[in-house]
Amino acid sequence: MEPIKLNEMDSVRVIGVTVTDSLRNILEKGFVRDMHSTMRYRMTELESRTDDGVYLIQIYPKDEAFTPDIPYENIVGVSVTTDQHIPEGMIEYTIPAGRYAQFLHRGPESNIHQTYDGITEWLRMQYCDPSREIDIEYWDDRYKGESEDSEIDLYVPLQK
Repeated sequence: MEPIKLNEMDSVRVIGVTVTDSLRNILEKGFVRDMHSTMRYRMTELESRTDDGVYLIQIYPKDEAFTPDIPYENIVGVSVTTDQHIPEGMIEYTIPAGRYAQFLHRGPESNIHQTYDGITEWLRMQYCDPSREIDIEYWDDRYKGESEDSEIDLYVPLQK
């Protein structure tokens, strides 16, 4: 799997909702799907959003090998300007500026693990170490859940 492009990204201020749990629980209990619905419903509270796309930011533990049973943080939110206040029950996170590889997942969201497997293999071939502290998904109007026509942009930071 090859990235669509490699690019320098500016930092992005995101306000949204968060949960920390294992991948196994997140998938079984549908946490991210529920968080996405919550953000779509509460998006009007964020008057200073920069667009209508939704980010999923996955922040992994720094000192542990990732497995489906290791808890990690998931943030689902939208990008906002610096003057946006943080509504009750939401948090703020800044996606770090840096060099990212952008990939595209096409097809049902339930198959996204195949895209992540391809990303991990590409990182292993390019950088030897496929580990990373963060993965970012961006869902805009191309996101259609389980449809074959669905598209999700994925961003992974590149080590310097």
